[in-house]
Amino acid sequence: MKLWEFEKLMRYKPDVSIISENGEVMCPKCSKFPANVDSKYGVLDCDICKKKNDDFIKNNPTKFGGYPDLVPRRIKEDRKKYFNSVLQPFRGGDLSKEYIEAYPEQTKKMVEDGTVTKEEVKKAKHVWKDLPGWSSRDKSK
Repeated sequence: MKLWEFEKLMRYKPDVSIISENGEVMCPKCSKFPANVDSKYGVLDCDICKKKNDDFIKNNPTKFGGYPDLVPRRIKEDRKKYFNSVLQPFRGGDLSKEYIEAYPEQTKKMVEDGTVTKEEVKKAKHVWKDLPGWSSRDKSK
């Protein structure tokens, strides 16, 4: 984009440091490559700087846009230690095989009450595999 096109688009005269010798608008971050100019957002980083920034954010998710880990280590260890204590019979509408294995008496009561059928118990799936402590659930308290 040439300087006169940029001035017309943005309705102001830009900082001289981002204009190259041939009149192109350069990247405000590196000043080496042509900038991406948007009518709504103005001068944006060049494609190379944008890719570097995107890669940095992708590699550091908790710093930018991700959720910080605020759970203390003691609680994480307790979740693994007491995995069976926090099991729920259903997850997303699917009956939990982990719950059936951990609480067979409760499962029998659920079948007697009509909450689940025997076929549903047979078709139950492992639905809590993504939680820490799943692999050591047989040792759980």
